[in-house]
Amino acid sequence: MTAAFVAACALLGLLIGGCVPAVARWAAVPDDVSARAAVTVPLTGVVFGLLAWRVGPAPGLPAYLYLAAVGVALIAIDVAVHRLPDRLTFPSYPIVAVLLVGASAVDGEWAALGRAAAGAAVLYGVYYLLAVAAPGGMGFGDVKLAGVLGAVLAWAGWAPLLLGAFLGFLYGGLVSLALLLARRATRRTRVPFGPFMVAGALTALVLGEAAAAGYITFAIA
Repeated sequence: MTAAFVAACALLGLLIGGCVPAVARWAAVPDDVSARAAVTVPLTGVVFGLLAWRVGPAPGLPAYLYLAAVGVALIAIDVAVHRLPDRLTFPSYPIVAVLLVGASAVDGEWAALGRAAAGAAVLYGVYYLLAVAAPGGMGFGDVKLAGVLGAVLAWAGWAPLLLGAFLGFLYGGLVSLALLLARRATRRTRVPFGPFMVAGALTALVLGEAAAAGYITFAIA
């Protein structure tokens, strides 16, 4: 991949990031969502650039970039109103499906498509069980998002799926612990979990399958 390609994707991310506040307000109506372009623009641009640098002009890149764009919007909404609206999560299922089918058709990796379906079902199921077992700690918005993340991560490989899911819980635990230690939260404070899910998934995609497998092997050993 060339520097021009990475720069073009980063620029696309900047443009899309500028639209995130409007999308967030539309998706979270009638709630007040104060998503700020000063944060969403550079964040989306950086993530787009990192994914382009790591993946290159690969068939799966459009699905990854879509996940990054909708992920930034969901982060903004969840931080503001502690909710992951169906207006963004539900349409993401058919959009991701079309993008992944197209990617599999281009590179002939139909096994990856079956893996994506399995990953979506597995991660959705895990989060569903967690939401039922601990309704105060996990919302069904997180469950719906999990299926989308599981599909994209599993299309990239089993290692990214495992690492992305693990990092979501790790990020959430570390931030919650830091808030407790700083006395900015108590054990009863509800911390939105969607941002950590998205951050974990995007981290795994940026690292790639080989690096994700290496981290998992190191953690198990």
